[in-house]
Amino acid sequence: MRSLLLSLISVIVVASPLHAAPPERPEATTAGPEPLGHKDLVEEQKRLPRSDLGGLDALVARPPLHLLAVGDRPVVKRDVLGYLPYWSYTANAPYVPLRWDLLTILAWFSVNVDGTGKITDRNGWGGATTAAIVQDAHAHGVLVIVTVTNFTGSQIASIVNSATNRQRAIESCLELMDAHGADGINIDFEFVPKAARDGFVTFMTELTDAVRAVAPNGGPGHVSLAGPAIDWSGAYDYDVLLENTDGIMVMAYGYHWTKSATPGPSSPLYAGDVWSSRSVSWTIDDYLTYGGSENRGNIIIGLPWYGRSWKVASTDIPGDALSDGATRTFKVAEPEARTLGKGWEDVSKSTYYHKSAGGELSQVWYDDGRSFEEKVAYIDEMDLGGVGIWALGYEGSYPDLWNAIANVLVTPVGPDPEPGPETSEPTPEVVESVEPVESAPEAGPEAAELGPEPTPEPSPEVVVVPDEDPIREPDSERPGTPYANPLTPQRSLQSRMVSSDGGCASGDPSVLALIAFGWFAVTRRFRISRL
Repeated sequence: MRSLLLSLISVIVVASPLHAAPPERPEATTAGPEPLGHKDLVEEQKRLPRSDLGGLDALVARPPLHLLAVGDRPVVKRDVLGYLPYWSYTANAPYVPLRWDLLTILAWFSVNVDGTGKITDRNGWGGATTAAIVQDAHAHGVLVIVTVTNFTGSQIASIVNSATNRQRAIESCLELMDAHGADGINIDFEFVPKAARDGFVTFMTELTDAVRAVAPNGGPGHVSLAGPAIDWSGAYDYDVLLENTDGIMVMAYGYHWTKSATPGPSSPLYAGDVWSSRSVSWTIDDYLTYGGSENRGNIIIGLPWYGRSWKVASTDIPGDALSDGATRTFKVAEPEARTLGKGWEDVSKSTYYHKSAGGELSQVWYDDGRSFEEKVAYIDEMDLGGVGIWALGYEGSYPDLWNAIANVLVTPVGPDPEPGPETSEPTPEVVESVEPVESAPEAGPEAAELGPEPTPEPSPEVVVVPDEDPIREPDSERPGTPYANPLTPQRSLQSRMVSSDGGCASGDPSVLALIAFGWFAVTRRFRISRL
């Protein structure tokens, strides 16, 4: 018995994955350019005309009702975090998304803090309009978090490297949450200097602990941060940050930006050929390498709902930019592209078009529904935490981008189907399909050691059990469950013991008998020891 138990323990230990610590990022031999992020977008995009912005016009039309009856409601199987900038709406034209049911976290953007952690610019947070936004989001089951920003490296270092300033910044965050009953905080410090690497980890850990202690709205709260697509200096300790927060929202846009010499996609899925070596897939690999694949569920990849337009001399791809690249929100780009004709670049999986006006030719790159869905599907395939959006209010009333999310991330969930006659009645045909498994010759000598099994009388229980056996039909693979992604790693003890190429998963009775006997021996010994 002892040798059998030791064998069982060995199987469990060998089958359990052991995660090695991710490697340390090598020191940069040359200083790379500063990464691009929201700070490079704010000054330009907050000046966009009102006609370039907005979701559904709340004063004209309400969104169709997508929140279905309990049990039939679609479920987004990963997080969808959308930034809502304060310039995307007004009190007279509030932002209304087409699909509240496809959004899990609304990150209101933003309140600024200075180098001491004190609040400087609230940008409307705390007023009647933002109160209505929070109320509407909560009514649709969407978490609301406040984005807190600082875009000066020296001030960021001053905050996180000082215990006093860290505490003041945390108190500021809690005050902002309390103003509207928000659910958490998103920290957007761009960018953390290398000298503040450890201090930033400490700050994020302390902030997470503080929010957990408050338990906003009766829940654990949410603390995340905006992270760079490329960490040139190694200032972000990816794995420790991922482990001590609810995630990093990676700003995977700006691979081509306003100052790029060559027009191109803001968010190329793949690199190579005519493009550089950096892309969304490269960024994901970088985060998994230095953040640890075991933390992949806390990685959210942000994608743009805007593109850029450059003046060019010809329709060549790649071409030469004759001007800075100007923002084109999806609301502006999509109708133009439909009218002028879309082009498709297959390496980056991106959409573009050309426009002539005033004797000048422009080349415009953006993500339409097709290209956006390609990237959402890749994020889902890589089993990451979810998708981020920059920014809500850039899509207009077009459903394409929301549809792309629904096509990939929604699995309809309904009540379990009524049992059919073949499972509700103990017919001979069903019993015959069970008997060969119990008496299969592959059981081997191990099963013989247990002695002959008594043959039970046929009963409804014998018929029903095979259809509910979690080994034969795991819940995670049943149609209609919220999470049916075959690429999702199974982390339960049971799933680590189930093999996909034989063993329990294929119904091997010898292995099932061995496990059953081991469990019987352990429980019997435990009972005897208590007598």
